[in-house]
Amino acid sequence: MLLKSVGQSIAEWWSRRRPKPLDKLLSVQWDDEQVEVRVLERLAPDWNQSFMWSDVVRVCFKDAGLYASDVLLIEVAGRERPVAVLTEAKGGSAFFGVLADRGLFPEHVWRKAIGETGGATYCWPPH
Repeated sequence: MLLKSVGQSIAEWWSRRRPKPLDKLLSVQWDDEQVEVRVLERLAPDWNQSFMWSDVVRVCFKDAGLYASDVLLIEVAGRERPVAVLTEAKGGSAFFGVLADRGLFPEHVWRKAIGETGGATYCWPPH
């Protein structure tokens, strides 16, 4: 009985300390006109951003290696800094597909990008 109780306590302690999956912390949603990136929990409010599809100037895919989430960097007209979308955010992989469907990140570029594991960045259009 004591062993079971200790095991349960350790499991509860671990579940409170381990990082939450990114799809529980951040989401990306869109419609025909705009995109919204929203914090779900425990991230800085700076992650909350929105933009119009028509304002997208450039899309970059930054590989973060095997143990972190890759990042989509969306350069938007009139903004100094790009909007960051983690590919592991809720809706992140579907958003990646929508970028391709809209012609904002063509197939020949995303195929190279998703095969990367060394930290490279792929952008469309290139500079």
